[in-house]
Amino acid sequence: MKLRISSNSVRLRLSPEEVKRLALSGYIEEYTEFGNMPFVYALQCKHSGNELTADFDGGKITIFIPADFAAAWTTSDTNSISSNMHVTDSESLSLLVEKDLKP
Repeated sequence: MKLRISSNSVRLRLSPEEVKRLALSGYIEEYTEFGNMPFVYALQCKHSGNELTADFDGGKITIFIPADFAAAWTTSDTNSISSNMHVTDSESLSLLVEKDLKP
């Protein structure tokens, strides 16, 4: 799973194998070890809501995807799911989860 952060946007790009793992378990994560604390990023299915949301807590970014969206997305030719999460009255966070089409 690849993570790209730029300004107020977060993108996760999943390999075909990771798409399969998400479909089976509803959760995938990766981490980068910094010695004193790992930086973790994850994609997790949730049973409520109708758009992508995100949380950053304890050095971990989690993007939450509605379970029904994940089920449809993992079994279709649709390449990406996106949304804008409002974080303040004037700011939003752009979220994008996509399939990596390269083998």
